[in-house]
Amino acid sequence: MPAAEDIHHKSDPSRSATNRSSSSVSYQIVADVATAVDGAAILLAGCLSHFFYFSLFAAGSWQLTLTASALGAFLTMIVFRRRGLYMPSRLVRWWDVIGKIGATWALIFLSIVTIGFLAKISGTYSRGWALAWFASALLFLFAARVIVYGAIRHPSIAPFLVRRVAIVGSNEQARQLVDHFTDSGEDIEIVGVYTNPFSTPDHHPTLPTQGNLEDLLADIQGKQIFDVILALHHHDDAHIWAVTEMLAELPVSVRLAPDVFDLKSNHLRTEKVGSVNTPVLLSPPFLGWNRIIKGLEDRLMAVAFLIFFAPLFLVVSIAIKLESKGPVFFIQRRHGFNHEIIDVIKFRTMTTLDDGDHIVQATRNDSRITRVGRILRRSSMDELPQLLNVLKGQMSIVGPRPHAIAHNEMYAAMIGSYSKRHIVKPGITGWAQINGYRGETRDPSMMEKRIEYDLHYIENWSLWFDIKIILLTPFRGLIHPNAH
Repeated sequence: MPAAEDIHHKSDPSRSATNRSSSSVSYQIVADVATAVDGAAILLAGCLSHFFYFSLFAAGSWQLTLTASALGAFLTMIVFRRRGLYMPSRLVRWWDVIGKIGATWALIFLSIVTIGFLAKISGTYSRGWALAWFASALLFLFAARVIVYGAIRHPSIAPFLVRRVAIVGSNEQARQLVDHFTDSGEDIEIVGVYTNPFSTPDHHPTLPTQGNLEDLLADIQGKQIFDVILALHHHDDAHIWAVTEMLAELPVSVRLAPDVFDLKSNHLRTEKVGSVNTPVLLSPPFLGWNRIIKGLEDRLMAVAFLIFFAPLFLVVSIAIKLESKGPVFFIQRRHGFNHEIIDVIKFRTMTTLDDGDHIVQATRNDSRITRVGRILRRSSMDELPQLLNVLKGQMSIVGPRPHAIAHNEMYAAMIGSYSKRHIVKPGITGWAQINGYRGETRDPSMMEKRIEYDLHYIENWSLWFDIKIILLTPFRGLIHPNAH
């Protein structure tokens, strides 16, 4: 049985970031959008019923209409969600829940009527408008479900909703999971089943395997796997945590198969994979709405900063060309999200363009640094072109700083938690830099502290945390004695 430390993840330097061209969209986002669409359908039905009914028969109060419609919309979103009407299987098979949608809306409508009766305000509402609202809302709810279905089945959207899952363990439990996902009709693709490297093999004879854990670590990069389900025996607690620790440096959610409960899973958060409820052991920070918020933040700020710094770009470019021969920009390969290789853009600050397996880190009074380059490096202005990397989706405004490949591989071998930085995109500024850990690292302990701050950022990310770091960057992140 191999020890956990004997299995290491090795990234392929030849793989570029373009290999990961698509990414999964959480069905939670689809459910939230469908919820909002249903609420809007109830409101729209109430307003249109008011407009047409009262324009034909009598005058009515918009205040009463909006109050009842808003209450109906609120109750619909709450009750529909509680009854599981936004589960993936019910969004893709809407025809199976038409009856449940109609019955639930009828129950909500009767509840509103009852509330009005008990509050002795039912007499102020028009019965004709109420019936028109009920009928039109029912039609709108059916139409909304068809529209959502059409959207998620559209060729431009459907591929992004496929949930690519890997299973670790090739036992009977794994076979049952594979059979369930295969027969469920849900948008779940089993990328492969991988053998458990830590225990005596108990391979199910009818279950083909994709390889072992080393193969899984490589496939997470190449096959865009986003969920790993551990179908291991209930007495394998130590092995489950060992596998989880090895997967912690990759941007995947790690979950337990639903009947592995002896790991004290009662304290774990649970999420559904399709219709299967799974305790979550490990989850990347940018899933669902967090990912959308982070992406919007990066793109909007990158555009704003590029416009603001455009004159400075021009001045710096001219200064670089006047002082020394060579290009304005220096392109260096670095590890990005999920260990992918990206081309990081910087203003050229040296007379040499080092980018290979052996890179000498810049030091104080380094003769390779030009006069303009020294000013740029001390003020961190050499990093400004990385705003273009942000626009390309390769980097974030805030995140762990990317290191040259040679340095990356050296520190990954020295510091066990180093590679966990790659579960998010690298950033132009970061929490470590704000706290003084940037530039030359004279000993491993300095890099360990830098990693500690990077992981704190990843584990505690929020939009407000990013804003705080951005606001502090001009005062604590730009000029530092370690920047050479």
